[in-house]
Amino acid sequence: MPQYDIVQIMSWKDIINTQTIAAMNSSAGSFFVNPRYQRHFWTVLIPILDIEGLFLIYNTFLSGHLKRFKSVFF
Repeated sequence: MPQYDIVQIMSWKDIINTQTIAAMNSSAGSFFVNPRYQRHFWTVLIPILDIEGLFLIYNTFLSGHLKRFKSVFF
């Protein structure tokens, strides 16, 4: 994706082998993204989870991490 160089006006810099991640706040700001800009991204919607969903996710990560350690307390 070409970018302009600030030092040399109108001089192109090619940025390669990079990845970009972006997020939008659902409760603040503008909800419009220019289609010319949005075409560079893959759009996915992830809903806000309730407490049970968050517990399941973090419990899964923590359980997998703790399996590597010797059980001393149980």
